[in-house]
Amino acid sequence: MTIMGPLETSITTVPEKSLESLLENPRPFLRSAFRTVCREASLRLNGKDYLVDRRAFLAHLRADALVHTALASALLELHRAVGDRIAGRLPPTYACDCTLVLLPWLANFGRAVSYPTVTRLLEGWCLEHLGPRITGSKLVKDIFFSSLRKFCRLQSKELVAQRMLSTAAKASLLPTLAIFLVEQAVLLWNGAPSYGRETLRQVVRAVGAIGGAAIGAALGSLVEPGAWTLLGAGLGQVLCTLPSPADRVYPRAYELFAPGGDPLYIVSVGADKHLVY
Repeated sequence: MTIMGPLETSITTVPEKSLESLLENPRPFLRSAFRTVCREASLRLNGKDYLVDRRAFLAHLRADALVHTALASALLELHRAVGDRIAGRLPPTYACDCTLVLLPWLANFGRAVSYPTVTRLLEGWCLEHLGPRITGSKLVKDIFFSSLRKFCRLQSKELVAQRMLSTAAKASLLPTLAIFLVEQAVLLWNGAPSYGRETLRQVVRAVGAIGGAAIGAALGSLVEPGAWTLLGAGLGQVLCTLPSPADRVYPRAYELFAPGGDPLYIVSVGADKHLVY
């Protein structure tokens, strides 16, 4: 027997032998029915059930997510410190203390938490002012599933790659804008003397990130829509921003707590270069 609800949701009754277990613990059945009704309501309101953002608004602030972010920030900062030590960019007497590692790590961690937070705030603003249809179908999209859906619909990798140029660019717009806003706040807080030049650098970086994601997603879709689309978008952002992983993900974190005063000068003496305070 089938029961038709107000949204024409079909719920098939369970066999009689499992009715007792259902009555004893009805919570799984109720959760499943609630999710089904939510999907049907989203389908009727938005036209596409995958437009619903199933991510929790503050999921990146959970304990496990914060631990993961802290470890990733520590590894990136350790990479920068070790790279500077090997390349000789640090004086031999420079101790590995909190000024070298701990404070930049805290800056990296704060940025890593701020990026998704500002992104979620921008998504909420777009939902309120642009509507769920424009926001969900244009700005908040998973390019992995989007490329798979396009391939199932078009059955052509070339057409998918052509469509993914605009799709990946629009999908990376809000995260890139969030990074730009956070970095501008850091520049204002740090009191950078060359604020205009650094702002121009961040604009070029943001444009490169969006363009790199679009081109990389298109090239990845030519290989195989889905995983290669996502991989290509990530590699495109890497190649179109900055070469150093520590500077690419959390740019110039080591300068955030740099002591003020006179500027630094690099003086060449023969074949050697010396840092003069």
